[in-house]
Amino acid sequence: MNKVFVTLVLALSVTGMAQGNPQSTPTPQAGAPASDKVIKDPKEFDTYMAALNTQDPAQKAKLMDTFVVQYPQSIVKGDALDYAMAGYQQTGNAAKAEAMAEQIVAANPDHYRALLIIAYAKRASATQQTDPKQVLALATEAQAAAEHALQVLPNAPLPAGVSKEDFDKQRAQMEVILHGVAGFGLLQAKDYAKARDHYLKSDLTDLQSAFQLSLCELELNPIDINGFWHVVKAAKLAETQGNTVGAQQIAAYGKGKYRKYHGSNDGWDAFVAKTAAQASLPAELTDITRAPTPCEIAVQVVKDAEAAGSVKSIEFPDRETVLQFRDCSPANKAAADKIWSYITHDMQQDGEVKIKLASVKVIAVGTDSVDVALTPDNQDANKADIHVVLEKPETKPRAGKKAAPKPPVLKLPAVGSLTEVTGVFTGYTPDPFLFTMEKGELPPPARPKVTPKGAAGKKAGSKKKK
Repeated sequence: MNKVFVTLVLALSVTGMAQGNPQSTPTPQAGAPASDKVIKDPKEFDTYMAALNTQDPAQKAKLMDTFVVQYPQSIVKGDALDYAMAGYQQTGNAAKAEAMAEQIVAANPDHYRALLIIAYAKRASATQQTDPKQVLALATEAQAAAEHALQVLPNAPLPAGVSKEDFDKQRAQMEVILHGVAGFGLLQAKDYAKARDHYLKSDLTDLQSAFQLSLCELELNPIDINGFWHVVKAAKLAETQGNTVGAQQIAAYGKGKYRKYHGSNDGWDAFVAKTAAQASLPAELTDITRAPTPCEIAVQVVKDAEAAGSVKSIEFPDRETVLQFRDCSPANKAAADKIWSYITHDMQQDGEVKIKLASVKVIAVGTDSVDVALTPDNQDANKADIHVVLEKPETKPRAGKKAAPKPPVLKLPAVGSLTEVTGVFTGYTPDPFLFTMEKGELPPPARPKVTPKGAAGKKAGSKKKK
């Protein structure tokens, strides 16, 4: 893109594309032919003409730059800035070219060639930054310049000495570059949909634009599956350019997104091979199918169980999953209600019968409650999925004692240990998921083994004396 950009800028300068027609030669006031621009001061005129007639681009740019500083109010200031900007751009002095362009736009906000240079330079600067805030700031400036240039280009007047056909070609080239810059700015702002629209009008033979288009499409929510086709093409483009590392990274990104979308890597290699042989994006990518979402899976679990006879066959981990996604959709709400009805009515007989759960892991212990993990995944993650409110044992007064008995102290299990709990499910929260179990009971503490009196002595004395 850089080579194309420089070539375009030079072409615009040579054909007189710069607004203000810098190729016109100003005349001094005394004894000169009529001109649209007249320099009254002979010294100013000589200085300008000396710069204008300089053939070396770098020297010409420097002389025009100096002229602007020396004669800031000159009638040909805009022309001098144009020549300085073009000369600096031609010799690769991007910073000075951008500085000249900034001065031009300050006086003429619709100067599309200066806007083009500003937009391109800001994007180049953004790609060299490591601070995300700086990247975003520069990318936003680049986007603003590019979008403004795109607004004024359609109504730009035909420059003198340039055919409409040539001007249309040059304008089309500028638009391609500007769309790429605008897309880059929107991509940094994570406005993927608008960025995608710009990139689709950019130069997709440019690796940066080709890959960033695929990024926009694959990071959209919901995903734009055309991104898979574009990411394959971007990887191939990098490979063709000898950028092996870049090709591998792009291919790995595309494959990872495909695995997440499709549910596995099945079909990816065949899709890559097919895409490589295609010259243009098909109207529809029938090879790409989406894996069901967790919300859809939760609904399907209940449908499959009902088809088999009853939701009773659904295990507790899957019951949690169905309840967890209750708020995804009306279908999820209906599925969750069926599971909850089964737990609170069929299993507990309208809440009167307690449910016993074995081998739950203790995650946290309170004064009269424990948080436990039921499912294997939650146990591995030390994440509670049941809050158990313990039912305190009744206090019975001792015979012959009038004083109020002390409340019993609950014997609570250690954090990290496995235990069993018994209780009544009374509610749940979907996100983060947590059952509430009340009237909870823990297994009674094991009684110590009692050795019968005299058993130890008999055992010791059972040996016969020699």
